[in-house]
Amino acid sequence: MQAALTGHLVLSTFHTNDALGTIPRLLDLNLDASVLADALIGVVSQRLVRCLCEVCRQPPWLAVEEEFQRITGELPAYRPVGCEQCGYTGYHGRLPIIEYVEMTAGLRQALLNGGRSLATLKEAVVGHRRSMAASAKAWIVSGMTTPQEVQQVLGVKFWAELAEEHGKPAGLLNFDVGSNNQADRRMKVLLLSTDAELAARLGAALTYGVARVDDEKAAVAYIEQHGDVIALVLDSGLCAGPFEDWMLGLRTALASSGLPGLFVLREGTQAFQTLLDNYGGQHIGIEEVPTDALAAAVNRLLQGIH
Repeated sequence: MQAALTGHLVLSTFHTNDALGTIPRLLDLNLDASVLADALIGVVSQRLVRCLCEVCRQPPWLAVEEEFQRITGELPAYRPVGCEQCGYTGYHGRLPIIEYVEMTAGLRQALLNGGRSLATLKEAVVGHRRSMAASAKAWIVSGMTTPQEVQQVLGVKFWAELAEEHGKPAGLLNFDVGSNNQADRRMKVLLLSTDAELAARLGAALTYGVARVDDEKAAVAYIEQHGDVIALVLDSGLCAGPFEDWMLGLRTALASSGLPGLFVLREGTQAFQTLLDNYGGQHIGIEEVPTDALAAAVNRLLQGIH
């Protein structure tokens, strides 16, 4: 940033889940907001997806493609089939889906005013940001890749972002994009807990995969290494001090991931429940985990319903 302020064009890499998440992450590293507002030109992020094989691709007809049409009003051009040319995978080669965020006068003012939430930053870059979902949609409609392939790379976040941008409610959230011997490719709910039994109960109650980590530091590492996390489930049993301090630590570590969170409350956490209610945090009691209430809560979480 010091070099950029002197007029040099500085290119650097940074680990975040998306381009917009770079800004709160830099602020979390104690970078001065005024320096960031003056030095940053823009942020670009990309993911690679497989290209459809042009020899064997065919027009679409799957449910996942119908959902894409419901949201966007357009059908994917083709679906994968498989032939000798592509090794019977339906895909050949790769292409990038790219997200970008430009520094704008509105974003600069938001930073100087202390804005750092993703909602505030997103509003400040309207018209100067292209999402992964928008980039992926262009490739899908042009016949270069498929919704299934994009979901495997971006997760259910792709559908949520696509629905938001088109003003439609999110629909189905866990399309079966793999076969039985690829169950580990399901979208994952990441559980922050030392309780292996709780992880097993979550896994039995949800159609999503469940991965467990011991704390927020391990969660950050997992999220940075995997592209399949769609939501966080946080065990209140991890809290060893004041709930406010624990939540501040969680926010500092995990807010830039942009993932929604559901708290599982154990006995004796009435004060924490009141705190969550005051801030609109979603939660269920641990006794509800083996019931239909868990799946309903996770689906509400993924659809942004409070």
